[in-house]
Amino acid sequence: GQPDTWNGTYTGNPNLHVKIVDYGTDLGITASLANALLYYSAATKEYGVSDEAAKNLAKELLDRMWNLYRDDKGLSAPEKRGDYKRFFEQEVYIPAGWTGKMPNGDVIKSGVKFIDIRSKYKQDPDWQKLVSAYNAGEAPEFRYHRFWAQCDIAIANATYEILFGNQ
Repeated sequence: GQPDTWNGTYTGNPNLHVKIVDYGTDLGITASLANALLYYSAATKEYGVSDEAAKNLAKELLDRMWNLYRDDKGLSAPEKRGDYKRFFEQEVYIPAGWTGKMPNGDVIKSGVKFIDIRSKYKQDPDWQKLVSAYNAGEAPEFRYHRFWAQCDIAIANATYEILFGNQ
């Protein structure tokens, strides 16, 4: 189904449906939720009855991320990515008759695949893991330490300290 045209009132939209097709673990989103819960709890404390459940849930989210997903680089969850097969299969569009060289000497011409013009990826310590997964028809699993997620996690932990100290 499609969403209704927004007119400011609830329509019920019986034709709009959602189907969950996959689940994942996104630590950045988890940290953002913890941050929102912390500010909500602090606001209820200042303007009424303190919502301890929100604060406790935020702390539990932060503690679980720290205990379950910490490694020597930061916090990250294992993630399978099937799109790496494009390195080997997807042709990069180069107009017919155009040629050239990448700075590292890789030849640019019609019919090349991504990896043909980005051969430095083959020097990555995890390159063989990617090749093995591709050859086995599987999605490789890596841990991504995304900058925005690391920042959200750090901010949520700092927010807890600022708003609640060592409680």
